[in-house]
Amino acid sequence: MMRYCVFIFIYMFLSCNNSEKNYEKILNSLEKNYTATKSIAKKDVLFCWNVNQLQFSKDSIEYRKGINDFYNQRVSFIEYLLEKKNQNNMFNNWIVAKNPCSSTITELDFISNLKGSLILIDNLIIGNKNDIIINDYIDEINYVKLKSIIIKNKKKSFQDIKIDYIRYVNDIKKKV
Repeated sequence: MMRYCVFIFIYMFLSCNNSEKNYEKILNSLEKNYTATKSIAKKDVLFCWNVNQLQFSKDSIEYRKGINDFYNQRVSFIEYLLEKKNQNNMFNNWIVAKNPCSSTITELDFISNLKGSLILIDNLIIGNKNDIIINDYIDEINYVKLKSIIIKNKKKSFQDIKIDYIRYVNDIKKKV
């Protein structure tokens, strides 16, 4: 009996650890979003990010795969992203990659892990499916309210989370 308990414990530990590695791999893939930049010419992208055509192509494939993998995630990934609530002083490139050739500094250059997580959760639930976008109501999303929607519907279907979240977003839009 003890062997079975140990086996189950090890299996659960490895499964959780594997999921976290998969989630980090998705986030790392999303950091290749410079390949989706439409605001500057491709030759300038290659120059500014100091990559050759082959590396750009590899990064582009990795980014597209990351987007696909991202949109195939469900509640456990949302819970993983919600764990980043205390990372408001850590910044990421999951959403927008800063153009290294630009001297302009914008708010988008400093997206915290918390805000990045909220943007990703919003995209995953709303279901854009093509890219990661920043909706105009994102600053109005309350972490506690979002987490309560997830917890309330955790045992239900992803569709139930989506319905409650869309209601919540519609309420936000009415106020703005």
